[in-house]
Amino acid sequence: MRKHWLRWSLVVGGVLVFVVLVAVLVNRFYLVPAYVTQHSWHLTHYTVNGVAHANNVGGYLTFHPTVHRVDLGGFCNSGYGPYVIDADRLSLRNDGVTRKYCPPRNGVAPSTEDALYFPLLDQVAHYHLVGNTLTLQDAPATFTLVYTTP
Repeated sequence: MRKHWLRWSLVVGGVLVFVVLVAVLVNRFYLVPAYVTQHSWHLTHYTVNGVAHANNVGGYLTFHPTVHRVDLGGFCNSGYGPYVIDADRLSLRNDGVTRKYCPPRNGVAPSTEDALYFPLLDQVAHYHLVGNTLTLQDAPATFTLVYTTP
Protein backbone atom coordinates (compact mmCIF):
# COMPACT_ATOMS: atom_id res chain seq x y z
CA MET A 1 0.00 0.00 0.00
CA ARG A 2 2.78 2.38 0.91
CA LYS A 3 4.60 1.74 -2.42
CA HIS A 4 1.45 2.62 -4.39
CA TRP A 5 1.02 5.86 -2.44
CA LEU A 6 4.64 6.81 -3.08
CA ARG A 7 4.40 5.90 -6.75
CA TRP A 8 1.20 7.94 -7.24
CA SER A 9 2.60 10.93 -5.36
CA LEU A 10 5.64 10.89 -7.66
CA VAL A 11 3.40 10.69 -10.74
CA VAL A 12 1.14 13.50 -9.52
CA GLY A 13 4.16 15.59 -8.54
CA GLY A 14 5.70 15.06 -11.96
CA VAL A 15 2.47 16.02 -13.70
CA LEU A 16 2.20 19.19 -11.59
CA VAL A 17 5.78 20.17 -12.40
CA PHE A 18 5.07 19.59 -16.09
CA VAL A 19 1.87 21.70 -15.99
CA VAL A 20 3.64 24.57 -14.23
CA LEU A 21 6.52 24.41 -16.71
CA VAL A 22 4.12 24.52 -19.66
CA ALA A 23 2.27 27.48 -18.11
CA VAL A 24 5.53 29.40 -17.62
CA LEU A 25 6.65 28.70 -21.19
CA VAL A 26 3.27 29.69 -22.67
CA ASN A 27 3.33 32.91 -20.69
CA ARG A 28 6.92 33.76 -21.61
CA PHE A 29 6.85 32.84 -25.30
CA TYR A 30 3.26 33.62 -26.27
CA LEU A 31 1.25 35.71 -23.83
CA VAL A 32 3.87 38.36 -22.98
CA PRO A 33 4.89 39.05 -26.61
CA ALA A 34 1.19 39.13 -27.55
CA TYR A 35 0.45 41.66 -24.79
CA VAL A 36 3.30 43.87 -25.96
CA THR A 37 2.18 43.87 -29.58
CA GLN A 38 -1.53 44.39 -28.88
CA HIS A 39 -1.12 47.76 -27.17
CA SER A 40 0.03 51.27 -28.00
CA TRP A 41 2.89 52.43 -25.82
CA HIS A 42 3.63 56.02 -24.77
CA LEU A 43 7.18 57.04 -23.89
CA THR A 44 7.46 58.33 -20.32
CA HIS A 45 11.23 58.85 -20.10
CA TYR A 46 14.52 57.51 -21.37
CA THR A 47 18.16 57.34 -20.36
CA VAL A 48 21.17 57.43 -22.71
CA ASN A 49 24.66 56.77 -21.32
CA GLY A 50 23.41 57.50 -17.82
CA VAL A 51 21.82 60.84 -18.78
CA ALA A 52 18.09 60.99 -18.09
CA HIS A 53 15.77 62.63 -20.60
CA ALA A 54 12.24 63.57 -19.60
CA ASN A 55 9.60 63.00 -22.22
CA ASN A 56 8.20 66.52 -22.58
CA VAL A 57 6.66 66.35 -26.02
CA GLY A 58 5.89 62.85 -27.28
CA GLY A 59 7.12 59.43 -28.32
CA TYR A 60 5.05 56.29 -28.91
CA LEU A 61 5.05 52.79 -30.38
CA THR A 62 2.00 51.20 -32.00
CA PHE A 63 2.39 47.58 -33.06
CA HIS A 64 0.44 45.96 -35.91
CA PRO A 65 0.83 42.22 -35.16
CA THR A 66 -0.92 40.89 -38.26
CA VAL A 67 1.70 42.50 -40.54
CA HIS A 68 4.61 42.64 -38.02
CA ARG A 69 4.93 46.39 -38.44
CA VAL A 70 5.36 49.09 -35.81
CA ASP A 71 4.53 52.78 -36.07
CA LEU A 72 7.20 54.87 -34.39
CA GLY A 73 6.15 58.21 -33.00
CA GLY A 74 8.83 60.69 -32.12
CA PHE A 75 8.60 64.07 -30.51
CA CYS A 76 7.56 65.71 -33.77
CA ASN A 77 8.21 63.27 -36.59
CA SER A 78 6.95 59.74 -37.11
CA GLY A 79 8.25 56.58 -38.72
CA TYR A 80 7.50 52.94 -39.32
CA GLY A 81 9.22 49.61 -39.81
CA PRO A 82 9.13 45.88 -39.14
CA TYR A 83 9.67 44.24 -35.77
CA VAL A 84 10.56 40.79 -34.44
CA ILE A 85 9.64 39.71 -30.91
CA ASP A 86 10.11 36.56 -28.85
CA ALA A 87 10.56 35.64 -25.18
CA ASP A 88 12.72 38.60 -24.12
CA ARG A 89 14.14 39.94 -27.37
CA LEU A 90 12.66 42.66 -29.50
CA SER A 91 14.18 44.22 -32.58
CA LEU A 92 12.76 47.20 -34.41
CA ARG A 93 13.87 48.57 -37.75
CA ASN A 94 13.16 52.13 -38.70
CA ASP A 95 12.45 52.02 -42.45
CA GLY A 96 11.39 55.63 -42.79
CA VAL A 97 10.91 58.82 -40.81
CA THR A 98 9.27 62.11 -41.71
CA ARG A 99 11.64 65.09 -41.67
CA LYS A 100 9.39 68.03 -40.91
CA TYR A 101 10.35 71.21 -39.09
CA CYS A 102 8.98 71.35 -35.57
CA PRO A 103 9.05 74.49 -33.44
CA PRO A 104 10.28 74.17 -29.84
CA ARG A 105 7.69 73.08 -27.28
CA ASN A 106 8.11 73.30 -23.52
CA GLY A 107 11.63 74.62 -24.06
CA VAL A 108 12.64 71.51 -26.01
CA ALA A 109 13.51 71.43 -29.70
CA PRO A 110 11.60 68.33 -30.92
CA SER A 111 13.84 67.88 -33.96
CA THR A 112 16.86 67.61 -31.64
CA GLU A 113 15.07 65.03 -29.49
CA ASP A 114 13.97 63.09 -32.61
CA ALA A 115 17.57 63.01 -33.84
CA LEU A 116 18.53 61.27 -30.59
CA TYR A 117 15.42 59.08 -30.17
CA PHE A 118 14.89 57.47 -33.60
CA PRO A 119 18.41 55.97 -33.92
CA LEU A 120 17.93 54.32 -30.51
CA LEU A 121 14.93 52.37 -31.80
CA ASP A 122 17.11 50.64 -34.42
CA GLN A 123 19.38 49.41 -31.61
CA VAL A 124 16.70 47.88 -29.36
CA ALA A 125 17.61 44.29 -28.48
CA HIS A 126 15.67 43.42 -25.31
CA TYR A 127 12.40 44.25 -23.66
CA HIS A 128 11.05 43.81 -20.17
CA LEU A 129 7.37 44.03 -19.23
CA VAL A 130 6.11 44.73 -15.72
CA GLY A 131 2.40 45.51 -15.45
CA ASN A 132 1.67 48.23 -17.98
CA THR A 133 5.30 49.40 -18.22
CA LEU A 134 7.44 48.33 -21.17
CA THR A 135 11.20 48.89 -20.96
CA LEU A 136 13.41 48.63 -24.06
CA GLN A 137 17.22 48.38 -24.02
CA ASP A 138 20.09 47.82 -26.38
CA ALA A 139 22.39 44.81 -25.91
CA PRO A 140 25.12 46.59 -23.91
CA ALA A 141 22.43 48.51 -21.93
CA THR A 142 23.73 51.96 -22.84
CA PHE A 143 20.17 53.24 -23.14
CA THR A 144 16.77 52.51 -21.64
CA LEU A 145 13.41 53.59 -23.09
CA VAL A 146 10.42 53.37 -20.73
CA TYR A 147 6.84 53.28 -22.06
CA THR A 148 3.44 52.82 -20.48
CA THR A 149 0.05 51.85 -21.85
CA PRO A 150 -3.27 53.00 -20.39
